[in-house]
Amino acid sequence: KLVKQMEIFGMVNWLPDEQALLKARSSICDEAFDLHLFAVSGREADGSYRLSIEVSCVYPHSHGRMTLPSTDPAAIPLIDHGYLNDMDGRDLAVMLDGVELARRIAAQMRDEGLIEGAIAPAETATSREELERWIASAVGIYYHPACSCKMGPESDATAVVDPRGSVHGVDRLSVCDASIFPVIMRANTNLPSAMLAERMADWIG
Repeated sequence: KLVKQMEIFGMVNWLPDEQALLKARSSICDEAFDLHLFAVSGREADGSYRLSIEVSCVYPHSHGRMTLPSTDPAAIPLIDHGYLNDMDGRDLAVMLDGVELARRIAAQMRDEGLIEGAIAPAETATSREELERWIASAVGIYYHPACSCKMGPESDATAVVDPRGSVHGVDRLSVCDASIFPVIMRANTNLPSAMLAERMADWIG
């Protein structure tokens, strides 16, 4: 039923891959929100539709790591996203809440005849342990990498740039993108990056 509705809509309108965004608060969130759920669709090679509800933890406590393999400036950096590596398991708990919310949405869609059922995680997976294993096997990037060149004072050994984006210890070199945010914002990074560029333009120019 849902596929038919989408096909009819797509005949006369632009049909984006991402159609809706839901902001939610997990059971351990004490301010604002820490979850994004968004609907994604698209046609597969065989002409069938792919329908999914993506779940994202937008205030992660896990930390990735980027290292340089050599002094060659053309060498590709080594990136470890560090998914779910926070010691207290907070990110996994947030993702579990998000997956359970997505499953409730999918179940309602099924009951209303919009979809036939869920494929992954399987509807037979009901225990917390089963869902945690599935999350660990399916987790990936949300396409908003940031915070690899942290802004902070020179006394902070982990800081790369000062409050105006100038690289510590290097003259006339600045960084102006989402990499210098000390903490990733609970939002898409494009508009904050544009705001940052407008703010820093006068300093760099």
